[in-house]
Amino acid sequence: MFVIPGGLTPYVQAGDIGIYKSVKDKLSPIIDSWKKYDAVLYTRGGNPKPPSVETAANWVNVAWRDVPADVVERSVAAAVVSPRFGDWHVARHDVYGELFCSKWKERIGEKLTT
Repeated sequence: MFVIPGGLTPYVQAGDIGIYKSVKDKLSPIIDSWKKYDAVLYTRGGNPKPPSVETAANWVNVAWRDVPADVVERSVAAAVVSPRFGDWHVARHDVYGELFCSKWKERIGEKLTT
C-alpha cells in the first residue's frame, strides 16, 4: 500500500478512467447472487453480516479476470502512461518528480532513461 500525495492523483488515475467501473460491473451480479442464497449470515438485529475476507477476495479476483484487456489498455493509454516511467507526467512533477523517479528506479532496478 502507498499514499499518493495531494495534487498527484490526476497523474495516476488510469483505474478511474474505466477499469474500476468495469470491475464494479462484473462484481455487482456476483454480490447480488450471494445475497439471494443462504450464504448470507445475519446479526441479531437482522442486518446482513459482511462476507468473509476470503469470499470477497475471490469475488474481486473473478471480477478482475473478467475485465477485458482492451479496457485496461485504453484506460492506461487515456491516462497517458508510457511503458517508460520517465515519460509519465508524475515523473516530471516539479515537486515530487525526482523523488518518484528515484523510488521507482529502486523498485524496478532500472536506470531512468529520458
